[in-house]
Amino acid sequence: MEEENKSQIGKWDQNINRITSMAAIFISVLSMIAVIYQSYLSREENELIRIQQSATVLPYLSGSFSENDNKFQIVLENKGVGPAFIKKVTFRAVDAENKDSLLFDNSDKVFQYMRQKSAFLQPLRLRTSTLVANMLLSQNEVKRIAEFFYEDDKQLQQIRQELQRFDVSMEVVYEDVYGTAWMYHSSKGFPEKVTAN
Repeated sequence: MEEENKSQIGKWDQNINRITSMAAIFISVLSMIAVIYQSYLSREENELIRIQQSATVLPYLSGSFSENDNKFQIVLENKGVGPAFIKKVTFRAVDAENKDSLLFDNSDKVFQYMRQKSAFLQPLRLRTSTLVANMLLSQNEVKRIAEFFYEDDKQLQQIRQELQRFDVSMEVVYEDVYGTAWMYHSSKGFPEKVTAN
């Protein structure tokens, strides 16, 4: 009888050891799942914080035309909350005679070209402000790329017609302080995020 009791006690001990081992394994697996889930949540939170921080320094370039004080102005403005680091500037124009598409990497060059090719624009007073790569546009900075001075509404209409005839457009690639690239294109009127290929 004693031997039976000893064997039953031995079986109970083995069963208790197995149950204890399985419970420890189960608790370890649950702990591992909790740690993995916590690290996932932490990564998500860090990404949200990074996005929020990026939004607090986001430059937003916007182009426009303005007419005041007998000046027709072509303007690029940073309406965002951070500086825009200009990386690439491309002006496009059409050669009115040959219908060739022309590219310029400098705002001054495109308007000089237009003046050379247009008998109407040659005598007009024109003031340009250079827009090229490796420039910085601060928050709320307004860059008057070109100012055509006119005397009356007839000249203003002619300036607009010349810009349409040369089909001038502007493309500016810029980055925020975190290195995210954006592209402003005058035909769209708003910047788009540049995706890496």
